[in-house]
Amino acid sequence: GPPSSARCLAHILSEGSPSEQARARELYASAAQAGDAPACYWAYLQREEGDPAAARRFRDLLRAQATQQAEAAYYAALLDHREARRAEDEAGAARARAELERLAEEGSRSAQVWLAETLQAEGSYERAFVFAQLAASQGSRVALRLVGLFHLRGQGGAAPDPPRGVHYLLRASRLGDAESMYRYALCLRTGQGRDAPDPE
Repeated sequence: GPPSSARCLAHILSEGSPSEQARARELYASAAQAGDAPACYWAYLQREEGDPAAARRFRDLLRAQATQQAEAAYYAALLDHREARRAEDEAGAARARAELERLAEEGSRSAQVWLAETLQAEGSYERAFVFAQLAASQGSRVALRLVGLFHLRGQGGAAPDPPRGVHYLLRASRLGDAESMYRYALCLRTGQGRDAPDPE
């Protein structure tokens, strides 16, 4: 099957028994070699502690892909940010974050989601809401949930609008976002979801 299918199966197996985890490592590596940027990232994460030399090979492969693929550029910048923070390299982390912000502004949905979540955690709600909306307009289920929560809470410049917030949670739920399903159920329990327009 396609590399993305192998990666999805690896995600599932990585939560299983030791033999399943070993199979997941093989699948990540296979998908990475086939050019799947997210698989390169996950293959690196699985090896950064136990096999740093192999981890570096996947990092280098990801960086090579980054010159040709927007998705690979996002994962390469994300990995650079992770490495810099682990090394307590503030300048390196700032450079990687600037690259992630550039990618978000140029339309990378993954970078927009990352930046929205990061800004929200930092308390920069208005900028977080902007990038969440951009990613939501591209169909990101995580971003749809974030936009819904902003409307429910009246944060980030979003007017308090529970029906609209619930509407976004329902859209994210229908795309398979588990946290949105939970939050949508809570809204229904408290009566907030009764007036929400149906996404369909």
